[in-house]
Amino acid sequence: MTRTAGTKITVDGSGFVHNTGAVNESIDGNKTLSGNTTFTGTTAVNNTTVTGTASSISTGNGLTSGQALNVSTGTSTFSTGTGASRGFFYGGATDSYAGATTIASTGNFTGTLVALTADRTTAGTVLGISAENLTSGKAIDVALGTLYSGTSDAQGTIGAVNVRAKNFTGNIFNVSASGAGGPNSNLANFQSTQLAGQVLNVNATSLTTGKAVAVTLGTQGTGLYVNTAVGYGGAGNNLINLQVDGGDRFKVDGQGNATIAGTLGVTGATTLSSTLDVTGDLRVATSKFTVAASSGNTTVAGTLGVTGAGAFSSSLGVTGDFAVATNKFNVTAATGNTTVAGTLGVTGAGTFSSTLGVTGDFAIATNKFNVAAGTGNTTVAGTFGATGAGTFSSTLGVAGDFAVATNKFTVASGTGNTAVAGTLTSTGDLTVGASKLTVNATSGNTAIAGTLTLSPLTSAGILTNNASGVVSSLANSSGSNGNVLTLVGGVPAWAAPTGTASNVVFITANNATWAPSSGTLALFVECIGGGGGGGGVNGAASSSAWAGGGGGGAYSAAYVSSPAASYAITIGGGGAGGAGAANGTAGTDTIVGSICTADGGAGGFQMSAGTTANFTLGGLGGLASNGVGNITKINGGAGGSSSRASGSLGVSGNGGDSFLGTGGQGKVAAGTGGAGNVYGGGGGGAASTANGNQTGGAGAAGVVRITEFK
Repeated sequence: MTRTAGTKITVDGSGFVHNTGAVNESIDGNKTLSGNTTFTGTTAVNNTTVTGTASSISTGNGLTSGQALNVSTGTSTFSTGTGASRGFFYGGATDSYAGATTIASTGNFTGTLVALTADRTTAGTVLGISAENLTSGKAIDVALGTLYSGTSDAQGTIGAVNVRAKNFTGNIFNVSASGAGGPNSNLANFQSTQLAGQVLNVNATSLTTGKAVAVTLGTQGTGLYVNTAVGYGGAGNNLINLQVDGGDRFKVDGQGNATIAGTLGVTGATTLSSTLDVTGDLRVATSKFTVAASSGNTTVAGTLGVTGAGAFSSSLGVTGDFAVATNKFNVTAATGNTTVAGTLGVTGAGTFSSTLGVTGDFAIATNKFNVAAGTGNTTVAGTFGATGAGTFSSTLGVAGDFAVATNKFTVASGTGNTAVAGTLTSTGDLTVGASKLTVNATSGNTAIAGTLTLSPLTSAGILTNNASGVVSSLANSSGSNGNVLTLVGGVPAWAAPTGTASNVVFITANNATWAPSSGTLALFVECIGGGGGGGGVNGAASSSAWAGGGGGGAYSAAYVSSPAASYAITIGGGGAGGAGAANGTAGTDTIVGSICTADGGAGGFQMSAGTTANFTLGGLGGLASNGVGNITKINGGAGGSSSRASGSLGVSGNGGDSFLGTGGQGKVAAGTGGAGNVYGGGGGGAASTANGNQTGGAGAAGVVRITEFK
């Protein structure tokens, strides 16, 4: 032992030798302090070890509620960590950040400066921070410079504040507050002056049934709030942008414009204050209201209520019953029967192919033609012209003079005098001028208030008249059963029939001239128009299309009692099937001179490839109203409509039938439509379920069939 001048050397109870008094002393070598040891003043532990531990505190394995290390500043109001010791971020020098407890390093290390290791604990707290009265300070303060660029390491993504876990069932990062927050307070605040990158990035690529971000509210508050500075906008800037595999699915730009790539499902009421732009198909409840993006075709499964004016630039296709304001205007889908509760105003020509049913009063131009619904009384303000037969089931009341074809049948209203230029036939009671002329339909009893002069008729027969207008009778008894009426020397007479159906001719050559064979007395001519072609379809991957069938040709028949020397004949051609997404072409008319014409069938409608439910109409059959024939005229059968259920399922329409030929077969699988069958059958619609166009079936050509009577 060496004593330094001015000091005392003592040996304490533990056997340590040391100086006493206010002196600094060093203890060399490994020293162990047992029991409670108190150091006063500044104590420094210096160890130049490279791989060892400079200072180690161990409590053994028996610590329960004690403390391995306790550092307390008491009630000191220290300012360490402020001013020059706040560090570089707050204006201090590099390596200057200090605190009441400071662990510092000036080396460029790659290890961990402070490690808290507790791999065995399950419910304890590894790092606890308590700051009950903290108001404007910081419980944790992390300051970084401009060089930080850490994004990942061998274990995955990293950050300046890095929290990692393996399999877990609880909360890895939790920020909670049990008290009420102020109006401008934030439980978690992310603020950055960066120009690129993400302020908050959530990566959950392995997520299956959970939620990447979940927001739960009570009965009030805003779940997600986004606000920008004035002038926000421009291309590429969006308040919200939801993507799948890099493609936009839902996007809202700075002007509030929303773009939706998929289906917008709305379960409640929706109010739109401006235009709703939809670039794809629009569907409500799958099939209740659909609009096809490619064609604009709209399907309404229920009732379409229109409170304002409706303008249609093309056909309005309705497959079910059609009603306006419940019962104001109704069309029955099955029959086409139409009911009009109010006035039906028609500014152009009206053509009716069947009965026009009116349940209320009927008026044309206010008072020009009126029918009272309650009584059926009819008033005609002008001339009543009837070109065909007229049948009256009740009384025909005429207040003024009555005339048919000027002078063919006249009744003077003042006297009841009646003049009949031809034969008078009536199936119902006939009354002129109340009592001037009456004929009972049941008995034939006739009452004439004026003068009617007839030659005496003594036996049943047919009324005839000579050139002077004198009426006589061709008695039935002058002939025999089976006799026909003919002319003998220009005078009507009964005679045995001499002609029979001896020759039937089918004509299929177009632009032919046909002459009756020798000895032909009369002809029965039948015409069939050409069938319409079936609609075509285009093909697309994972899509399907199903076209409508073409209409069948119409039928017309005529009887010719005095055949001409020859007739020019045109055979109606069958319409071609549509190629790709094109309608089939119409069949053309079959014509025999001026005595017989049969209308061709219309082409079937096309369908474009798609995946949503859709339907397409078949072509109309040839119209009887467009034909010529004095025996009968019959419409051709309409082509069948098509239907698409999905991108792979559907059915195309069959071709319409004619009087003599059936339509081509539709398709339930991809392929060209079936050709129409002879004669005049419409072509079947085409179908596709993949890439590649398909062509509709061709309509069959028409025909002329002539029966010669000799």
